[in-house]
Amino acid sequence: QIGKELNVDYWIEGSVQRDSDNIRVNISVNNTATNTQLVIEPFECSWKDYQNAQAERTKKIADKLNKVLTPAEIRRINRKMTEEPKAYQLYATGISNMMRSVSPEETIAAMKYYEEALEIDPKFCMAYMNLSRSYLMLYNFDQNSERLEKSKEAIDSALKCDPEVEKMPSYHNALAMYYYTGFQNIPKAREEIYIAEKLSDNRLINPELKAAIS
Repeated sequence: QIGKELNVDYWIEGSVQRDSDNIRVNISVNNTATNTQLVIEPFECSWKDYQNAQAERTKKIADKLNKVLTPAEIRRINRKMTEEPKAYQLYATGISNMMRSVSPEETIAAMKYYEEALEIDPKFCMAYMNLSRSYLMLYNFDQNSERLEKSKEAIDSALKCDPEVEKMPSYHNALAMYYYTGFQNIPKAREEIYIAEKLSDNRLINPELKAAIS
């Protein structure tokens, strides 16, 4: 059902278990058409090595599905978000907490992890983009225009620290959310989502936003 709703051939689910600085990741790949599941061998690593392990696991999943990765996909897979393990750990914790947040207070608490990650690595582009999204979530609560300003500042900071960010789907997804959430500018949001999907070989990037602006 999930695969059909997302209009994808395969969808991935998994779980992460943490023991001090070590993590264990369990992954399964689901075939939408046959409703069957391909279990990928779990992997264990430290936070320090997680990004490398994640890249290798992604390639193995592609091999299992007989998918030939494009040069652009390979570059995205091999690209490290940050060279600082502690910054990545804070970033991941921020994402986990943000997904569970249902109040402004919880959102602000989750944002602090992104901010701490950026103190360690000021060029951590994905932390900036998730910080931007967090400000938009706060804007939905209180309609404070300062939230929009800070959201755009975070997006701009990501681009400033690495111009290559402009070639990333997540950058244009962040802009699409900014234009739609802050200004209900549907044409601009559509334009950015279109670019994001083109950069990701026409994969669906943000189903909820796509539905809202269609």
